[in-house]
Parts: sequence; C-alpha cells; structure tokens
Amino acid sequence: MNELPVAKQISTLNKLLIFFSIFVFMLIITGMLAASLKNAGIGDRDSILFTSVIQNILVFIIPSYIIAKIEASNTLKVLGLCRRLKLTDVLSITIIMIMATPALNQIIYWNQNMSFPESLKGIENIFREWEYQNAKTTEIILSGNSFKTLITGLIVIGIITPLGEEIFFRAGLQRILSTSISRHTAIWLSALVFSALHMQFFGFIPRVLLGAFFGYLYMWTGSIWGAVFAHAFNNSVIVLSSYLSACGVLSYDIEKCGVVCHGLPWVAILSSFLTAIIIFYYRKQLSYGAKDV
Repeated sequence: MNELPVAKQISTLNKLLIFFSIFVFMLIITGMLAASLKNAGIGDRDSILFTSVIQNILVFIIPSYIIAKIEASNTLKVLGLCRRLKLTDVLSITIIMIMATPALNQIIYWNQNMSFPESLKGIENIFREWEYQNAKTTEIILSGNSFKTLITGLIVIGIITPLGEEIFFRAGLQRILSTSISRHTAIWLSALVFSALHMQFFGFIPRVLLGAFFGYLYMWTGSIWGAVFAHAFNNSVIVLSSYLSACGVLSYDIEKCGVVCHGLPWVAILSSFLTAIIIFYYRKQLSYGAKDV
C-alpha cells in the first residue's frame, strides 16, 4: 500500500479517534433524519428500511471511506473493494455457512436462555427490554408476504446492510487496528465491537463468532467481498425463510435446525467439527482466491 506522507504522521489512535468521531457525528445526523421519516407518515416498515439505508451510507461507509482516503490515494483498493472473488471462493463460503448453521443455532439458543444471578436481575431486565425492542423492529421488517416485501427486504437487509457493516467493521475498524496489533487480535476486537453495537446481549456470542468469521474471510481473501457475501448470505436466508413462512410455503423454523434443549447437542457438535474441517481445507484457496478487478 502506497501511503501519502500525511498518513504516515497519523497514529493508529488518532485514526481511531477520527474514525469514531465521524461515526458519532453521522449517527446523530441519521437519528435526526430517522425522526423526520417517522413523522412523514410513510409507514413503519418503509421508515425503518429507509433509515437503514441512510445509516449504512452515512454511519458505516462514510467514516471508512474518509479514513482510507486519508491513508492513500487509491481509496477503493485500501478498502478491499477492487478485488473480486473466484467462483470456488463463493461456493466454499456457501458450504461453510450452511454447514455451520446447526452449531450456530445451538449457540444462539444457549445465549438466548442465559440467566443472570439474582443480584444482577436489574441489568438482565434492561438487556431483555433491549432484546424485546429489537425483536419488534425485526418483526416489522420481516412482516408481509408480498413480492415487494421480499425484494425490499433482500435489497436492504440482504445486500446494503452487509455491505455497509463489512466496510465499517472489517475494511474500516479491523484494518485500522491491524496496523498496530496482530491481525488475529484485530479480528476478534472488531468482532466484539460489531456484536456490541447491535445492542443485543442475548445474541452477543453468536454474533461475535460470525463477526470473527467475516474478519478472517477479509484477511484470507484480501477482499471485502468475501465478508460481504457471507454476511449477505446469512441475512438473506433469514429474509427469505421469513417470507416463505408468511406465504405458508415453509413450516419449519430454520433457526431451530440442530437445536437440542436437553442433553448433548450431537448435531451441533458434528456441525462444528465438519465446519472446522472445511474451513481448514479451504483456507489456502480462500487466501489466494481474490483477484484484482
């Protein structure tokens, strides 16, 4: 990477301060715009989706773009946007995501059913309220069985959101951190921030694991598109399954696949084992699978 002279004078700490300052400023602007949309009478779902698009552009993409622009003239290359994935990479990531589903579902179930000690019940109630509010928003987004509902959900939740979040957390935060700490530490720190900013404690652990996987894809491929694709695949499956359920086509809850309430979760254990093998087998292919556009 050919950095401009000014970039060499900016420490990692200062980059992070600039990065999060822009993030907070854009978050405030987005909040103001969201309030305006809510008062415009366009409907709860459309308001949430419009706000999500604005948030992804202003809050997530803009801070990463500005920092990358400060660092080098070839901004898109810095962000990993100029490298495409091979078909084998796409297939590998798809297989990994499908194979990991039972294990991830089991972890989600355990995380959702965590309980705090009696002395911390007040904090648990606060977290439960946040969870309830987020669930209400998700329900609004995924409600409806029209074709328009499906398409808008796939575009905003399945494409725009993964793109914005991956540019921010991986091409932005993770990349900045990796300039002064180990790449593995940067991946896990970014995954922790990624999960924390979703404000869902009872989904915190599985989201950290997903964030770390996205981070490793970014590291292995040298391209943000691997992480975006995996994130988009995860979100799109949720949108599509909700739509099919609303239409009466799908009666099985995919999120319960492999979940065991009592006893050893053999399906989840097997899922974890096979996922680890597949990741290990494909890691070198993923490392060299990206090519310049």
